[in-house]
Amino acid sequence: MTDQNKTGSLLDRGFPATWLLATFMVLVVFAQGFAAMEVFKLDEKEATLEQARALLNKDIKDYEFIKQELPGLKQQREKLSAQIPQLKGEVDVLKKEQEELQKLVAEGELAKLTLANLEQENVRLRVEIEEKSQREAQLREQVENYRTQNNNLEQQRNT
Repeated sequence: MTDQNKTGSLLDRGFPATWLLATFMVLVVFAQGFAAMEVFKLDEKEATLEQARALLNKDIKDYEFIKQELPGLKQQREKLSAQIPQLKGEVDVLKKEQEELQKLVAEGELAKLTLANLEQENVRLRVEIEEKSQREAQLREQVENYRTQNNNLEQQRNT
């Protein structure tokens, strides 16, 4: 230490330096600013806590409701579980009936196609019969004409 520091009063020598005091003052101001910010944030935190509390209360009510409803739901599940085999049996029966109906529908469609084909064949055969009948009439007429000619020729030969 210098001579000047030794020569000052005891109060001067025991008091901290100015730069140290200024540093402490800056730290105190920052600490107060930080504390003020935290106070302002408390309102936001309180609102967030209120929302969380409201959600928690709602969850508690929902839990109580579910807890009350659970026995009834378990009974309902047991009843429905007991009905499953019967319903599966009904489903199997209905599937078999559906398969039979599909077979019948397919057979019906095949029958319709067969009927349509037979009707077309019937029309074709009727046309063919008509043509053959006309041809037969023409041939009969020709046969009759040939007989007449033959008779005429025989008469001419005989005369």
